[in-house]
Formats: sequence, C-alpha cells, structure tokens
Amino acid sequence: MGLFGSVFRSVIGNKKRSEAEINFEKQVIKDGPEHAGKRIAEFVNEKISSESLALQFVLEELDASRYGNEYAKKFAEKSGFSSNLYKGAMKRSRWEGDEDELEHVQLFFRKMLVMIKDTKLMVQVSIATVDEIMKIWSLGKYA
Repeated sequence: MGLFGSVFRSVIGNKKRSEAEINFEKQVIKDGPEHAGKRIAEFVNEKISSESLALQFVLEELDASRYGNEYAKKFAEKSGFSSNLYKGAMKRSRWEGDEDELEHVQLFFRKMLVMIKDTKLMVQVSIATVDEIMKIWSLGKYA
C-alpha cells in the first residue's frame, strides 16, 4: 500500500463508508481515473490562487509519490522536474506562498481521494489530478 495509501487510510480508519463515498468510487470506476482526475483537478484548481501555490502543491505531491507504488514513482520520475526540486518538499517550512492556503488545498484534495477505497485506483486518480494541475499551470513536462 505504501505511505501514500496508509496515510489516507489512517485518516478514515475503519469507519463505515457512506453511500456518497460508495457512489463516488463507483462513478470514478465508471468514468476511469483520467476523467476523474481531470474533474477533481478542476475543483482543486479553484482553490489554487497562484502559480507558486500550484508549484508547491505539485512538488509536495511528487515528493509523496516517491513513497508510493511503482506507478506513482514512475510518474514522479517522468514529471519533468528534477528530483532535487521535489525530494523533501513535504518537509520544507519556508515556501514563498501562504502555507495555510497550501494546507487548505491539500486537505480539500485528500477529502476527495479518501472516498476511494481501492488504493490502486486512488493512486491513479491522484496522479491524474496532479498531472492535470501541471497541465493547467504549464508546470514540469508541460512547461
């Protein structure tokens, strides 16, 4: 499962899933992770106020991907960013943007992802979302 999945599972624990969570995952399965990632990115992007915040978000997600499954690791490697840029991004305390705003974006993103019980699907949707944010803001391999 990796760190990525275990963090999400610890957030929701063993609670009974709501009908909304079950329906959300069913819709993600029906539409596919790329489509779901694109839709989630639209919502996440509404919370991103600047390119520097988008960059911070992407770098922290790439840093987290290094601890995920092979699919997540390959995404980070092929992101167009040097690993020196994103390694340790989750531990940085001095960003140019507002850290509270970044936390707000990340929590919003996580709340959507934790509705997906299937860890492999959750990672695919997460990566598709981050990839779409990179496209929107012309970051990494889309610069």
